[in-house]
Amino acid sequence: MVRMPAVLALPRLLRHMPATGEGMPADDAVELDAPEPALRPALSAARRGEWEPAAALLARTRSDADWDRRSEYVADLADCAVHHVGWFDDWTGARPGDPDAALVRAELAIRRAWEIRTAARARHVSSEQFRAFRTVLKDATPALRVAADLNPDDPGPWKTAIAHAMGLGAPREVFDEYLAEGRARDPFHVALHSRAVQYLAAKWYGSHTEMFDFAESAAAAAPAGSLLKGLPMRAVTEYAVDFKAGDRRGPVPWSRVQAITAAGLALSTAYGPGDRDAAGFRNHLALALIRSERADRHAESLEVFRLIGPHARSFPWAYLGDPREIFLVMRKGTRTAVAAATPLRRTARAAGRATTPGHATAPGHAPSVHPHPAHPGPNGADRAPGATDGAGSGMYAAAHPGGSGASGGHGASDGSGASGGSGTSNGSGGASNGSGASNEPGARGTFRSHAIALAAAPLRELEEAVLLTGTTLRLAPAPGGRTFVEAAPSADAGRGGRPDTRALLLGEGDLVRLARLFSRGERWPVVVAAQRGDSYALTVLRDGRELAGHLWPGAAEMPTQEEAAKTAVALAAALGVADHRPLTAALRSTGDPRRHLDDAFSALGLPPLPDGFGNRPEPLSAVPGARVMVRRSFWAAVRETFSSGSDDRDNGTASRLPPLT
Repeated sequence: MVRMPAVLALPRLLRHMPATGEGMPADDAVELDAPEPALRPALSAARRGEWEPAAALLARTRSDADWDRRSEYVADLADCAVHHVGWFDDWTGARPGDPDAALVRAELAIRRAWEIRTAARARHVSSEQFRAFRTVLKDATPALRVAADLNPDDPGPWKTAIAHAMGLGAPREVFDEYLAEGRARDPFHVALHSRAVQYLAAKWYGSHTEMFDFAESAAAAAPAGSLLKGLPMRAVTEYAVDFKAGDRRGPVPWSRVQAITAAGLALSTAYGPGDRDAAGFRNHLALALIRSERADRHAESLEVFRLIGPHARSFPWAYLGDPREIFLVMRKGTRTAVAAATPLRRTARAAGRATTPGHATAPGHAPSVHPHPAHPGPNGADRAPGATDGAGSGMYAAAHPGGSGASGGHGASDGSGASGGSGTSNGSGGASNGSGASNEPGARGTFRSHAIALAAAPLRELEEAVLLTGTTLRLAPAPGGRTFVEAAPSADAGRGGRPDTRALLLGEGDLVRLARLFSRGERWPVVVAAQRGDSYALTVLRDGRELAGHLWPGAAEMPTQEEAAKTAVALAAALGVADHRPLTAALRSTGDPRRHLDDAFSALGLPPLPDGFGNRPEPLSAVPGARVMVRRSFWAAVRETFSSGSDDRDNGTASRLPPLT
């Protein structure tokens, strides 16, 4: 199939892109692993230090023998207890021997162990971390035994025990025993079987063939209406990260993967739009359709994203980076693919509606209209740090003036994207790809927009980390074993030297957002310096989160000493700088934003920004030793990332944290 030149696809994208979003919740409404409505009050109470609502809720699931719901509640409550300890200690103190508290304690012990190990690649986990990880897991054994003894009819303790066995690399017969115990209590327990699929994956202790056999057998035995019918989609995810569509080298015929995907589409029709329970396998289904690398499946994947509604799940997207961020990127990329494939003269509404899942659109034909209600997100939806859909907010807006909405001019971020301090964005809503120059309607002269990131890691390590951004980037060595990073649309191999149209339309050139992607799971910080017009901004990130930032507008009042000092302390702490006072002075400076940015870099002990930054696009092109990482398809990058690491396991411990669900 001949790929359409970007210049020809652009009119289609501009015409049809809005329609592809019909019926989809806005990015802000997408909630990752949203708790069930019945659990929300108990979680809120726990955060306030009240344990009684959680205890009552779990007691009800036990009396109702609602084991699937019970496992979900236990997982969410254990996650809450990791960060809010007091309420759970009060519960166990008030009710020693409570079977529900014992179940949460066992799950909590496993999660605390994984908190020590982290989700970083195995080669980035120290031997001390591995030792502590295994020590905590071993110490959890009595808690697991108590949970099983006090909950003799519940399969949940055995699901948790499988996670324990995975981490310790227990012999296969131990896994077989745990699985048999759990199935004896509930032969169709979804969480138990999901954990077993992970154990049987080739990257852990099984094989691809054994994993597929187990998943399909369990799904076939499940009664109609059971969510266990969607289990094979999890096996597809485990397989698809290692083998591309049609890869004959794989041990499993790709026809088997296609058949499972088709069955997943058929299963999806049994559930309504926005069904929270179906979102579990639908997230896997969306990824499987994207992974098929067939143009005629774009419409189907778009419809699946629409049916998912606001219910993004950590798994499978956590395998690729920040799960919510990846979900949004994939969803927007699918919309773009459908818009680009829809003939220009086709009505925009036709581009926005795909066929019902299970009924494929023929290649080369526009999808038919299949209307159904939109799915507004729940009130109070949790928003990932700085995530936007064409409008700036929080730290993002502060670092990129011109976005919509008000934003603090300075202040430390709490991880939610909000930034304190004074100052507002200008609300012009102009878009830029974060590198190179752009012209905005109504702007005076040429509107300049540049950004450079500085990562505290060597160039070779950055080459691997940036693969999953899906954007052409230029890397250049910096003093102290660091690496400069910039977007390089002029070097895009598929654009003949023209700016990357995809980056322009999807905002993928925004270096702060890209830094969230490539710093995910890493221990080193990233500093992003951004220039937009006469303003300059500084943002510090680590492990996919924005920690602190500051904006020097072209003209602004001086921040107070207290405001500047608060931000300086946060920035200095993020970069390991002991004395924040020189930085405080730089943050309070006004009148020459570029010089103040340089002063801040100096105060933080960072190397100077490269010559030309703020005056011309892509200044790293002149830096000796600079290298271009040409953007590749998202899944090509995934394959390269997985194949580049030979240490997927470390003494029985895989290189990524499995979802504890």
